Amino acid sequence: MMTAVLLFATVIVPIVLGVVELIKRSTSETLNKNFIPLIAFAVGIFIGFAGQIMIKNTHLIV
Repeated sequence: MMTAVLLFATVIVPIVLGVVELIKRSTSETLNKNFIPLIAFAVGIFIGFAGQIMIKNTHLIV
């Protein structure tokens, strides 16, 4: 079970970093830099929740 959590986190981290970097580059003039951690948190929660639903539907984690 613990290895599944570590594997899941290892897969999610590059995806979240890529999406946050895409948001930063596309909204660099309009986005206040103080909101970037909040955006990263929200993106991580969203991707983690979506990934968890996909994994539970494929029965990879019991």
